[in-house]
Amino acid sequence: MENKKTFKVILITLLVYMLLSWVITAGAFGDEGFVSSGFNQFGIFDFFLAPINLFNYFVSSMTMNIDGYVNSFGYGNIVLAFIAIAILYGTINKTGAYSYLIKTLRDKLSNKKNIFILIVAFIYCVLTSISGLKLILFMFLPFFVTLLLNLKFSRVSSFTATVGAMLIGELGSLFNPNINGLNNIIFHVGSNNNMLIRVIFFIMLMVILLATIFLSNNEGDKEKDILLYEDNKDKKTFVPLIIVHSIVTIILIVCMYNWYYMFDVKAITTSYDSLMNVSIKDYTFMQNIFGMSEKFGYWTGFSMSALLIIESLIIKFIYNIKLDKMLEGIKKGLSDMLPTILLSIVSLSLIVLSLHDSNSFIYSIVNRILVFASGNQILGVSLSILLHSIFINDYFAITSSLSGILTNTYGMNSINLSLLTSQIAHGFASLITPLNVYLVAGLSMVRVSYTDWFKYIWKTLLIILVISIIILVIATRII
Repeated sequence: MENKKTFKVILITLLVYMLLSWVITAGAFGDEGFVSSGFNQFGIFDFFLAPINLFNYFVSSMTMNIDGYVNSFGYGNIVLAFIAIAILYGTINKTGAYSYLIKTLRDKLSNKKNIFILIVAFIYCVLTSISGLKLILFMFLPFFVTLLLNLKFSRVSSFTATVGAMLIGELGSLFNPNINGLNNIIFHVGSNNNMLIRVIFFIMLMVILLATIFLSNNEGDKEKDILLYEDNKDKKTFVPLIIVHSIVTIILIVCMYNWYYMFDVKAITTSYDSLMNVSIKDYTFMQNIFGMSEKFGYWTGFSMSALLIIESLIIKFIYNIKLDKMLEGIKKGLSDMLPTILLSIVSLSLIVLSLHDSNSFIYSIVNRILVFASGNQILGVSLSILLHSIFINDYFAITSSLSGILTNTYGMNSINLSLLTSQIAHGFASLITPLNVYLVAGLSMVRVSYTDWFKYIWKTLLIILVISIIILVIATRII
């Protein structure tokens, strides 16, 4: 039922986009400003074709050069990572150690569970803000949600402490390569620009998040039906499981965090070339044996998926899981994850359509907004980014398509205010748009409907909106 409600909201949003494309002319921003291209109308067939086209990107790795510019997109890597996560949890559920780990932690945390849920929310919020590694945090989502549900927290509270905290952390990004790093590369602004006001804003968001969880009715019955979790009576040691997964997590952090974007550190990326060029008698055995195509610091869900599958195989051998039992667990994991995968594919549809054709009615509306609000930078940038992020929820798509017009409208001297406003507007939209793949995937995994999430969070959203306006007004005085 929860997935059906969320699916309906996604379809309504896509239908609104389709109808608007029929009544508003499209266009794009170029060197000479906005250029109208007439109607770019999307029909029903386009929206059935878009999810299928997403799979075209499975074969296209998201490669980036040392200068940080994206050569090709691969949004399918996110969905592929979700599949690999299902395979991993399907495997570890057959070890007998995972269930024992959950029960052990549940017993130890039962008297401290209210503190624990706040710690989980704090971790998710902070790590997203300083790293932007949402796929890695998503990899831990089944574990933390299973533990929180076993501690008798409600599903919506468990979702807020994990995915909700992650989205709020992105709203208050501090050292996020996907936001602050892109600003650095595209606009040549320092990563520490406006840091004081950004830190203040982040702290305020953190207080609001923790207060929301603390003051809410978090209690729920002990859940017997938990996604990607199989309760069993085995009590095998979980130490090897923790060691293997910790090593994998460290590798993923090093290889997926873009050190060059944030700190102008090239050593990790160049170490890839050094490693791949290791040879014996002119035979580059590292390249031929491992054959990694994505450089360190630029890994996407493609490389992450491969590593998680390797981890699954290692765990199989450590715990001596029979092949048929492992396949049974993987089948169950993929079955549990199927709604999440399907909803994620649908939620990414508009991004796929935008990649095929850059002309959109969105830019016609943005052009009118900027003409109307040419004298009010906060209003103009906020409305433009908010509109864009509701339908095409990708910060790189925003900066690559609107960077020129924003600087032309408000001047390069005020770019820091535009970027802060863009970050806030994009982050706010990510909390509510059903076309944010992490929001939709998280709702599906935790089995919370979009409407239940909105009912739970709407008061908090109003507070965040007020705080955001205050921060931006202050920023106009000091930036």
